[in-house]
Amino acid sequence: MNNSKNYIDYGLNSLKDILKNQNIINENVMDLMASWENIVGFRFKDKTKIIKISEERNKKVLVVAVSSSGMMQELNMFKREIIDKINMAFNIELDDIVFSTKFWDNNKNKESKENKVVENYNLKPTQAELNEIQVELKTIEKIKKSIENIKDEKDREKMFNIIMKDIKTQQWKKNKGFPVCSKCGVALNSVDFDDKEPLCVSCNFEKNNEVKT
Repeated sequence: MNNSKNYIDYGLNSLKDILKNQNIINENVMDLMASWENIVGFRFKDKTKIIKISEERNKKVLVVAVSSSGMMQELNMFKREIIDKINMAFNIELDDIVFSTKFWDNNKNKESKENKVVENYNLKPTQAELNEIQVELKTIEKIKKSIENIKDEKDREKMFNIIMKDIKTQQWKKNKGFPVCSKCGVALNSVDFDDKEPLCVSCNFEKNNEVKT
């Protein structure tokens, strides 16, 4: 029993040490980001971005995204000087810096996705507005035929009203200028302005899961 308890205590203490160390690293990153211009200078400030401080094989490595390979080569020339500045100012005991254009591209793609503009259409019709919308007789007949297998009259009427309301709501949305699915024509509640052919949830699912032959 004592051996088990010691093992658990050791595991918990190790976890605490890991979390404590991670918190220290996170604080160091925040401090570095706040003082980055003073470390690398105004010229490199907007062309670089701190990604993280990682610990590999007992070495602390600062990972920095760089906007171009030319800028990366230039920064590598000053690497030792930058490391000394950081260690002197923040007492981090940094061992190395990795400058990477790959991280710059990945970071920009991530920011682009996060900042993607999506407009939502949250308007809903009133019952009076729905009452004004006329549904073609042949559409009504199709609805009635599609639910004729429902035996209970009340359930059949309830389903009919649900379908009619949905059809009228769709027509109301189109009249209000809502975007529509490029495939089936159903009105959408939101649109991504980067998407030239917007799809409804159903059509988007079919597109992503269609079997390529």
